[in-house]
Amino acid sequence: QGTYELFVEQGTLLGYQGTWSGDPARYMTLHLHFSIVKSTGPDTYANETKSQNTYDPLPFLGLVEREDGVIVCAAE
Repeated sequence: QGTYELFVEQGTLLGYQGTWSGDPARYMTLHLHFSIVKSTGPDTYANETKSQNTYDPLPFLGLVEREDGVIVCAAE
């Protein structure tokens, strides 16, 4: 379950990372779905499940991918 078509202002806390489900039988792999989606008009956005409708988030986050595939701060 997630949220869509919701504008997020800069500096907004999106959540906390947890490491324990509370149940040893329920192993959880933590991950985040994050995308920057193209606008299709005022207050409307394209379908983010199609990669052609999203932007590469690295430049927006000040990151670059090195030739070895490792993502680092653009200043490095």
